[in-house]
Amino acid sequence: MNKCSVLLPVYNGEAFIRQALDSVLTQDYPNYEVVIVDDCSSDSSRDIIMEYKQRYTDKIKFIQNEKNCGVGLALLKAFKATESTYIAQIGQDDIWGKDYLSSQIHYIETSGCNVAFSKVTYIDDNGSKLKDVTMFRHDTMDMLNSRDFFAELIGGNFLCAPSSVFKIDEEIKPIVSQFWGYNNDRLQDFELWLNLACYYKFGFNKKATCNYRVHQNNFSKEEKRITQGKYEFYATLKRVLFSEGFVQFLKNQKEKEAFLESIIVKIQINIAYSKLLFVLLVEWCEHLLNLGFDIDLIRYVMADYYNRMGLLSKCISNYGKLYHKINAFVLKPLNNPSLQYLVNSGTFELHSDLDSIDVNTICLIDASLIDYAMNNSKLMHHLAARKVTIFCKKEEQNALQMKFPELLIISDEEEMNVERKIITYIEDKTNMFSTGFFFDHETLNNSIKSQLYKKIKITPGKNEQVRRVRFISSSIINCTFSNIDSMIDILSVEDNEYLLDSTSKGDIYLTVEEGLELSQKIIVNNKLYILYNIEFDDQFIPVYKEVSYYSLNIYSDAVTNHHSSFLELEYHALVNSRSYRYMMKLKKFVHKYKLLRFVNFIDLGLRKIIR
Repeated sequence: MNKCSVLLPVYNGEAFIRQALDSVLTQDYPNYEVVIVDDCSSDSSRDIIMEYKQRYTDKIKFIQNEKNCGVGLALLKAFKATESTYIAQIGQDDIWGKDYLSSQIHYIETSGCNVAFSKVTYIDDNGSKLKDVTMFRHDTMDMLNSRDFFAELIGGNFLCAPSSVFKIDEEIKPIVSQFWGYNNDRLQDFELWLNLACYYKFGFNKKATCNYRVHQNNFSKEEKRITQGKYEFYATLKRVLFSEGFVQFLKNQKEKEAFLESIIVKIQINIAYSKLLFVLLVEWCEHLLNLGFDIDLIRYVMADYYNRMGLLSKCISNYGKLYHKINAFVLKPLNNPSLQYLVNSGTFELHSDLDSIDVNTICLIDASLIDYAMNNSKLMHHLAARKVTIFCKKEEQNALQMKFPELLIISDEEEMNVERKIITYIEDKTNMFSTGFFFDHETLNNSIKSQLYKKIKITPGKNEQVRRVRFISSSIINCTFSNIDSMIDILSVEDNEYLLDSTSKGDIYLTVEEGLELSQKIIVNNKLYILYNIEFDDQFIPVYKEVSYYSLNIYSDAVTNHHSSFLELEYHALVNSRSYRYMMKLKKFVHKYKLLRFVNFIDLGLRKIIR
């Protein structure tokens, strides 16, 4: 019978450590050990552990840290002290059933899985069951193949470490210690699951139960811990996606492009959470191309993000042109031939709206209007920042070059390569993109916020027509509507609410002039729609679907976010909420058994009661 090592990191756990140890040391599986690492506790935890060690000398292996190193390093140290075939983890405040280990190990041996997760019962400080709490989604393992499971996990951890047991095969034994994130305190088990998912199949054992205690010390709301979590999320994904195990896992996939697309979508959605993922996506795509994964999707992603970061020449060399047009303010008149050439080039989004000038705008100014520009505060700011190109007559060029030596001066006889000259000037002389991305936070934030999508897809319910669309936003959103083959007439527009002419049933597309952020909330036919997926068809297209979310005051001015931008934490809380996951399961059930009419009847009745 193979041995199982139970890893137990402890830090100031005197309140519940006895219950955790009792549940482990009364297991009916005979061949196990408990490896306890005390992370320099300041309470009586060490005394309690030594008391148990004296009673269970042959079962407990104890390690004392000289200083507090964090739960990540404690787990890693405990793991390196084992030589067992099976590894289990338990928290200092969690409780197992008596047959937990034997049930989990039997499941692994008979199911073909190397990683098993049990059911989770949520308990409070007193050990009482909590009915309305759901934090983990182990049933997902039974619904997804290994490829889709990995892609889903990339989006964020939904697995409970204290309810897991995994088996280590000889083939990966030399490298398995690398699967744990070094000094990874917030996401210590997330990296382990991602790495194991590259090698092994995961399974959900419904016959075993872990009692997971939920109390105020489970979570930390201090900003430093939130920031740490954002960094560790980025660092974890980087280590996993660049690992040899993942590369081999990718090579074994039959549908590589679909697999990569699903991972890219998950990373894109999480950029709102951790901005470091912006750079990770580019680094990872470059890495895949170096390894020989020459897939069009990767080049499109690189072009998109090179463009956003201001690496314009790299974007052109990889994509043949800029993926996004450069925002260019033109101070009229447009009678200069070189300036007129840019109108037809397709590289610049030309406009004459002073209010639309931002940090990523290049100003194209006719020499006759330089005095006006120098007396306008916004244009003068851009002149000082060298974000201006002056167009002039040939005879004026030398004088202007002496007066403005840092600016790009283009004469009316330079029609050839004007586009390329401006692009080179932006990269070499301005901080429109790259300087801000790598040095100052303000421009970085603007670069992230500029990740706007101009084409949006709305997928309504079956046999439903989209007649009314409302954007919950404080700024005016201008857009047009279409289906696959024709435009849709707009009957009226008021306060970001569009009333549409009769449309065919099914998907419709929105073309938004200014672009939409992924976190935008949309009301469609009086129902709340949020981001569901991102599709790729020569460009990334966010897909919005209905969320089950009844609210009495969703249109009221009292709604916090009605007149402010959608908060990223609220968005993540919504899509990871129990009600949202329940809605997705219910939806599958309804369509599987063709209960849509019955559900619509009940839904109509509930709406009348609520409103």
